[in-house]
Amino acid sequence: MPEPDKKQLTEEDAVQAFAKAWNRLEPEAFLALLAPDARYASQWVFEELVGAEAIANYLRAKMRTIRNHSVNDPSAAVRVEIGRIRFVQREKGIRLFQCQILEHAALGMMGQLEVV
Repeated sequence: MPEPDKKQLTEEDAVQAFAKAWNRLEPEAFLALLAPDARYASQWVFEELVGAEAIANYLRAKMRTIRNHSVNDPSAAVRVEIGRIRFVQREKGIRLFQCQILEHAALGMMGQLEVV
């Protein structure tokens, strides 16, 4: 599958590129997709990173550190998976969904689903 360019990049493309970067511990293909004013937040950074250069510096250093330490420790390897869930809701109303890791929920991995 060819790498998408920035003009046709979808959210799914971005997620797949990010997962691939972590699985390979090689961020360059993902970093090439970032807009100059991109933002990055996670439970591992204290303050949101602003700008492609700041994000690149952070991800390159983090992945290099993990790569260097996982050479002798296979348990230090990182694996990222992407999944989709389809489900049927028969009862009308609002449902809350969130990641059960509170730091993730605080960073936006939560929302509401209205069943009509």
